[in-house]
This record gives sequence, structure tokens and C-alpha cells, in this order.
Amino acid sequence: MARRRLTTLPERRPPTFDLARDACEALFRETGLTPGTDAVVERIGVNNRPLVRKAIEAWLLDLPARLYRREDLPDIPPELAGQFRGLWEAAVQAADQRFAGERAGLQTELDARAAGLTEAQAAQAGAEAQAEAARVELAGQQATAAALEAELAGERETVRATTALLRQAEAEAARRAALLETERGHAAERIAFLEERIDKDNAWYLQRIAEERADARQEAARELARRDEELGRLRLDAARRDTELRALREELAGLKGRGEAQAQALVAAQAALEEKTAALATLAGEAAALRSAQETAPDAPRHAAKPIPKRGWAKQRR
Repeated sequence: MARRRLTTLPERRPPTFDLARDACEALFRETGLTPGTDAVVERIGVNNRPLVRKAIEAWLLDLPARLYRREDLPDIPPELAGQFRGLWEAAVQAADQRFAGERAGLQTELDARAAGLTEAQAAQAGAEAQAEAARVELAGQQATAAALEAELAGERETVRATTALLRQAEAEAARRAALLETERGHAAERIAFLEERIDKDNAWYLQRIAEERADARQEAARELARRDEELGRLRLDAARRDTELRALREELAGLKGRGEAQAQALVAAQAALEEKTAALATLAGEAAALRSAQETAPDAPRHAAKPIPKRGWAKQRR
């Protein structure tokens, strides 16, 4: 018995199928989200929803491999692209392994049950052949003498037993056929469940990519705003420091001017002090000479020597 091949892809792809797949790719590139049946129908203008859903399923099954083969991902930082590819690859490999294992197990079980059914059918055919041979032999024995009646009765019993076995085999074959049909239904349901779960996983990964992309954009915007704020603060500090530097330069120029004026005043004060010191020395000499003259002439009236008025001397010092 030829082994059946399980597949979820249609064997024949009419133009509507290709249009729907192209529409899925275009909608995904425009929106970044998994396209729905209504959106694809509206895009291609063909209201063949079963075929459109099959095209969406085929596009979703092929999407992870195509995204992994791309060298770059739009609007995603390079440091995150590798992580996204690794995530896609791990998820797709895990889903493919689970799906392939379950599908292989179901296929093996279906093949075993089909082989059992074939054996039951072969046993039924053999039993029918034996029954036919027994009937032919019984017809030949009816023409013989009464001596063969005992043997004929035995043959009839054999025929009855064979018929019972044949009916039992038919019942077993019918039971196995019903069980095989039930198992086929369960296998189809299991395959549909796995396909739906793969679709949900793909949608979740696409949503995660969109969220990571939005978070990266927000973080970049916050970093740019922070840098702009820091640049403005640095500009304000530079302007304030320039103002302080100009004020310090003006103050230094004023201090230099006052220092030069004070130096000139000090030079003038030193010159005046030297003149006053010379005048004081002259007065001291005159006072000493006067005292010496008074001492040499004791009989002279004391009022002859007039003392130097203090006011005039103080005035002279000034």
C-alpha cells in the first residue's frame, strides 16, 4: 500500500492564491502586522475566503524562513537584528520539530492501521475462496453415494465454521475501518490544531517584534531629548562663564589702573617725606646752635633767646 503524504499546502495554485500571497506580503510590509482575511479580500478584490485563508496559512508557514534569510530588518537596530533572527530560528525549529514528530507519529499509526485493514481484507478474500472451494466440493459430493454423507456432513460443518469466521472477519474489518476513519478525523483535527498554534506563535512573535521596535524608538527619542537638554545646559554654562570672564577682565583692568595711581601717589609721598626730613634736620641744627649760644653766654637775659614757636614748626612740618 502506497504511503500517503500529509501536507497543508494546496497542490494546485490558481491565480487567486498567488494574488492573495502577494497581498499578504504587501500588507505585512506596510503595517508590520499579520494580514487578516478581510484585508486580503479587500486588497485583491476576490471574495474567495477559503482560498484566501489557505494562501494566508501558506504565507505564514514560509514567513519565518524568508525573514531569517534577509540580511537586514527594517527599523530595527543592528544589535537587535541578530537576537530577532535567533528567536525566529529557535521558535520555527521548535514548532517544526513538534509538528514533524506528531505528524510522523500519526502517519505511522495510520499506516499500521491501513496495513491491518489490508490483512483483514486479504483474510476475508481467502475465507471466501475457501468457502467457494467447499461449495464446489459439496456439489460434487452430492452426486456420490450415501457412503459419503458422513463426510459431507463434516464438510458442511466446516463450511459453517468457515462462514462464521468469514463473518467475524468482516465484522472485524468493519470495526477496523470505522476506527481508522475515526483516527483519520482525530489526525485531521490534530493537524488543524497544530497549524492554528503555529499561526498564533507567529502572530505573537510578530507582535513582540513590533513592541521591541517601538521601545527602541522611544528609547532613542528619550536619549536624543536628554542630550539636547544637556547641550543647552552646557551652552548656558559657557555663556555665564564668558560673562564672568569679561567682568573679571574689566575688574583686573580697574585694579591695574588704581595700582598705577597708588604707585604714583606713593612716589610723591616719598619725595615729600624726604623734603620734610631735610627741613627737620635743618631745624634741629639751628636749635642745637641756639642752645650752644645760650650756654656760652650765661649773663645774657633769658628772654633774648626766643624759642621756636611750636605752631610754626608744626606748620612747617605740614
